[in-house]
Amino acid sequence: MTAPAALRERLGNLTLRPLIDACAAPRPDVLDGPMAAAKLALRTLARRIQSLEQEIGVLRGDLDSLTKAVCPGLRQTYGVGVDSAATLLTAAADNLELFRSDAGFAALCGVSPLPASSGRRIGTS
Repeated sequence: MTAPAALRERLGNLTLRPLIDACAAPRPDVLDGPMAAAKLALRTLARRIQSLEQEIGVLRGDLDSLTKAVCPGLRQTYGVGVDSAATLLTAAADNLELFRSDAGFAALCGVSPLPASSGRRIGTS
């Protein structure tokens, strides 16, 4: 938004991945002036994004191995990926007393059924 117009025009139509790659690449020729400052800032931020994405990949791989080792059946369940399995396993470890019934599990997941009513009320005032 605050970069020089020429830089905004060059980067403005890019989607996220090409934008990050384009911002990570430039090297300011001279470290003075608004164009060089904007390129340096964009380069620093884009490289940090790339670094964090790489860290996420490593950590997700570790989490994948851990969840498969601890509860392989859960990971084989349709729709349960790394993140969901890790969340469920973490919640279960801290709240084992809630898993004595299906209702306890539903309550922990926040999907308990709401009581239904026929609409008749006795003794209302």
